[in-house]
Amino acid sequence: MPSYRYCRSDDIPLLVQAYNECYRVHFPDLPRMSVERFKGLLRRIDLWTSSCMVALTGDEPIAVLLATKREDEMLIHTIGVRPGHQRQGHARHLLRSLSSKLAILGPPRMVAEVPGDLDAARSLLEAAG
Repeated sequence: MPSYRYCRSDDIPLLVQAYNECYRVHFPDLPRMSVERFKGLLRRIDLWTSSCMVALTGDEPIAVLLATKREDEMLIHTIGVRPGHQRQGHARHLLRSLSSKLAILGPPRMVAEVPGDLDAARSLLEAAG
């Protein structure tokens, strides 16, 4: 049974692994994420590990969500599910968990920018509300 959790700063290696295995795998032209690149992303877009989540089966990441808090909204930067684990509700669960956290702590809404050719991503976000 999968477990879902928010991350901490000492989870950066896990987030890097999850990014590569759950998100980048769908976009092979993207460069592999490394701990150094991830730390640069933290600074560049003001990403906080406490706004990031992973889904795990044992020690294996099966889904990842990276989000960054803005003044009036939470920006979903990255969401991905490992092949073989798609369409099982993992991404939706991550989005709902983040939404529940935001209902308490704010900001009041989540946003995501999705390229027009990513129909599956748009469908996921629309279905999740």
